[in-house]
Amino acid sequence: MYTSLSEERKGAGLLGQALLPLAALPPTKLAKPTTLTSIGQSYSRLGERQRALDYFGQALPLNRAGGRSSGEATTLNNIARVYDLLGEKQKALDYNGQALPRLQGHWRSDGEAMSLNNTGLVYDTLGEVKKHWLLRTSAPIIRGGR
Repeated sequence: MYTSLSEERKGAGLLGQALLPLAALPPTKLAKPTTLTSIGQSYSRLGERQRALDYFGQALPLNRAGGRSSGEATTLNNIARVYDLLGEKQKALDYNGQALPRLQGHWRSDGEAMSLNNTGLVYDTLGEVKKHWLLRTSAPIIRGGR
């Protein structure tokens, strides 16, 4: 874990270097989309939103091709968060809306709850407090130890 912005930037660079041997892997292997998503998350935290979207955009079709609905949903949620931070609220809602069906009925309810919460937060910033409240009350309860 990186404790400062400079360490995070260094880590993002190291993750980028980690992609070189991953390029030889078949695109549906778990490591490749997971690494791309991790790099995107690092760039998002660094404030390099477009670069984060580039990495998430590379991870998304790999997750889809590999049939990884949870990986796809995570990537969609990450894309939604970046668009929210960029002020593109409708795009954020669109990507959160794509993530939710991939999470519903999944063994981990925390992803579904997070997606509903993120959608609610976007509605809240748009002044649609009633929609936010409805989403918050419909979110599944997260139970530990699953």
